[in-house]
Amino acid sequence: MPPESFVGRTDERSDIYSLGLTLYELLAMQPAFDQCERNRLIIQVTQESPQRLNRLNADIPRDLVTVIHKAIERDPADRYQSGKEFAEDLQRFIEDEPIHARRVRPIERVWRWCRRNPAVAALSATATLLLLLVAVVASTAYVRTSLALAKADTERQRAETALEEKLSAEQSAK
Repeated sequence: MPPESFVGRTDERSDIYSLGLTLYELLAMQPAFDQCERNRLIIQVTQESPQRLNRLNADIPRDLVTVIHKAIERDPADRYQSGKEFAEDLQRFIEDEPIHARRVRPIERVWRWCRRNPAVAALSATATLLLLLVAVVASTAYVRTSLALAKADTERQRAETALEEKLSAEQSAK
């Protein structure tokens, strides 16, 4: 039972809580609340939250933990507002797409896309690496060519200067 049902307020979000708690217990393989005495159990349900699933089982994916814990928030305003929202986030988790219950960083979004589209991702990575390689080779070649041209120009100027000095020396000797 969701916490608000003890004061007589229930709606669709109460059902989401119940379904979320069922999923929680299936994944945790233990009850969410462990009190045996009725009054203590009611106090625990109305005032405490179940332990985080990832603390009970580190193998449960982060997004699934987030979806379930959003469904079992004590405050109904913090839960999914409809069963459709809950189902959509579960479907996104199954399809390895970003869930709405948690913001996804851009790098994680790219990584998920790569896992869903491995062939396109591999082709894109290969093309990017080839373009990078071409850019590095072209830049290196440009720098080396520029240095070689500068060196050749310096040598040409030295040769012209030496030739002019030789011609000047020959003319002054005449």
